[in-house]
Amino acid sequence: MPPLKTAKPVSRKPVSRSPGTAEIHVARRLAALREESGLTLRDVAGRSGLSEAYLNRVEREKTPIKGRNSITCWRVVARFTLADKSSN
Repeated sequence: MPPLKTAKPVSRKPVSRSPGTAEIHVARRLAALREESGLTLRDVAGRSGLSEAYLNRVEREKTPIKGRNSITCWRVVARFTLADKSSN
């Protein structure tokens, strides 16, 4: 019987996807609220536990918001919104 041919392992690059509509909304809202509040990316990073670089990429719509980061970004937006409403 002839030897079996073995398949070469397929090298797959991770598929990067563009941010979706909801993610873009969150990114834009996060950037606008941060700027209106006079906070820097460093300030928001310190409060949220997300890195400054990650938040920068999110605000520029260069990276999708994934998993727990999605919940964290929504919480940051909600805090800004609630703080803004309570100050009026």
